[in-house]
Amino acid sequence: MADRIGFGKRFGAYLIDFVITLVVGSILGSILGGMMGAAGGAAMVDAGAEMDGAAVGGILGMVLGASLGMGVVGLILFLWEGITGAAAGKLLLGIKIKNADGATAPAGQLIGRSAVKYSGSLLTLLGAITGISIISTLAAIAGILIFFGCFCVFGQGKQALHDLIVKTAVFPK
Repeated sequence: MADRIGFGKRFGAYLIDFVITLVVGSILGSILGGMMGAAGGAAMVDAGAEMDGAAVGGILGMVLGASLGMGVVGLILFLWEGITGAAAGKLLLGIKIKNADGATAPAGQLIGRSAVKYSGSLLTLLGAITGISIISTLAAIAGILIFFGCFCVFGQGKQALHDLIVKTAVFPK
């Protein structure tokens, strides 16, 4: 237990993953959004809309594309951490998710941890897809619980709530 990683490196890894998601997602989203906006704008012009309508189509395409791009990159990081035990931030800082006893965790356990850790985001996506409002409420509750559960890492066991639930911890690689 003494060699478990505490808050500092874990938060640093989260920030690195966040920046990667933001930057790479925005770039990917701009490309996708530009294509969607151009297609939407061209369709509006073909339909006889004024040029202002085409510009609005382009702007909406960019916003939707950026959201889509960040979502895709976030999903990739979620799966990457869930399968390998270390997404980009953890790799760069030399830390890895393992069983609570320090042994290598199986992929199923790691994916379960990622699903619990990102349950708010996953439920938000499910709510958006289905349009069921109660799922959005559950997503908010899950997000708040996981956020405050991250502060459990200050405890003696250095495990966040999502680690406690699936019996994992973060260790040096």
